[in-house]
Amino acid sequence: MIRCVVFDFDGTLVDSNAVKERCFHQVLAGLQGAEVALAHARARGGDRYRIFDSVARSLAPSAPLERIVAESRRLAGDYGECCATGIAAARERRGARSAVRR
Repeated sequence: MIRCVVFDFDGTLVDSNAVKERCFHQVLAGLQGAEVALAHARARGGDRYRIFDSVARSLAPSAPLERIVAESRRLAGDYGECCATGIAAARERRGARSAVRR
């Protein structure tokens, strides 16, 4: 007998890929050179923390390490907040609600 089923809400129950893509660009809007830095960071792969660390390093390569780390954390935090808001409002995947009920 199945006693518990756990779903990964993000991407499984709601369609969130477009939200995450939009948030990458929204968080970096207005930062000169950020789009190019983002493209390079994403090409190297990794999670959002690694990506924003790479972006922060690219945008201020001669800045003190503490400043780079702080900016990387800020960007990742802003991205997380953007995603949480957007994902909460995202369209449900077809059949998700009925599958959960069953």
